[in-house]
Amino acid sequence: MSDAALLDALLAAVLCAVVLLVASLATGLLRRRRAHLLTVALFVPALFIAVFLAERYGRRFEFDPVWLEIHLSLAWSAVISLAGPVVSGILSLKRVRPHPAHRILALLFTALAVAAVVTGTIMIAGARRI
Repeated sequence: MSDAALLDALLAAVLCAVVLLVASLATGLLRRRRAHLLTVALFVPALFIAVFLAERYGRRFEFDPVWLEIHLSLAWSAVISLAGPVVSGILSLKRVRPHPAHRILALLFTALAVAAVVTGTIMIAGARRI
């Protein structure tokens, strides 16, 4: 796959993941449980596809080491923190109201994910072909 095609695929995957994340947040805040479960179920694999493509893209380019370290710290923190809203969401399935920590954990994950997308964008803008 050419660099341009890989970048196009990466950007499409990130855009898809971001749209699904926004939909997940919106449906959760609106308490549309079925729609929320569907958007989350679509978001998680979309996120991992974006991460996979980002890793493949990263093998072809050299990035500023400071931005790379910041980005990877945020990206790994986001991926690890995803367990929080997933577990609290599962615990909420049999409840009328969501688990009390679910919203906070979802917002923490979202903040880390957005920060990872921003730093990833900065890195791509300054990337040099190896």
